[in-house]
Amino acid sequence: MKRLIVLAAALFAVLVAASAPAGATVKRVKYSGPVDLPELEPGLVPHARIEFTLRSESKRGSSTLVPTLIPRLIERNIYQTCNPPRTSSSGVGAHEYPSDGDSDNSFFVEYPGRPIRVKYRRFSATDLDTLASGESHSFKVTGTIPRRGRATGTIRLFDHFPAGVESFPPFRQRPAHDCDSGTLNWTATKR
Repeated sequence: MKRLIVLAAALFAVLVAASAPAGATVKRVKYSGPVDLPELEPGLVPHARIEFTLRSESKRGSSTLVPTLIPRLIERNIYQTCNPPRTSSSGVGAHEYPSDGDSDNSFFVEYPGRPIRVKYRRFSATDLDTLASGESHSFKVTGTIPRRGRATGTIRLFDHFPAGVESFPPFRQRPAHDCDSGTLNWTATKR
């Protein structure tokens, strides 16, 4: 019985060693670039951008790196047009930044909460969150990463807010409204 356990353990170790690519190389490259969106507040809020990290791996028996995963993607300063215009404590505005600020003049959101798979140098991800209050937030990004040159794609942010009371002072009643960035083109280069 002891020999059987030792033999099984040895066989398991051989199988594990065979399944792991020998000398596999993993490389991470950061991409960053503008989103095709007119500046809402020139000089105050920086231009809209997209940033992501691309993970490439070599396949077994090859030294060629192949893109496999985007573990992190961030959009910065993409605003949405709201219909009807959203009323807030700061006044009436047709545009809204659907993200948290990391300073007084920059807004960002990290999407989605999971890594994005890259297959045949293309990727696509959709993230939809629906809250108990009826609010829904959707995010869609697509892209192509060529062997040489700039990565390109599209991004869209869409939010739906049901009628109700605002969650910030002065707690006014608000009508149902939608905020949409529209489908925007982006390009990104290696940093």
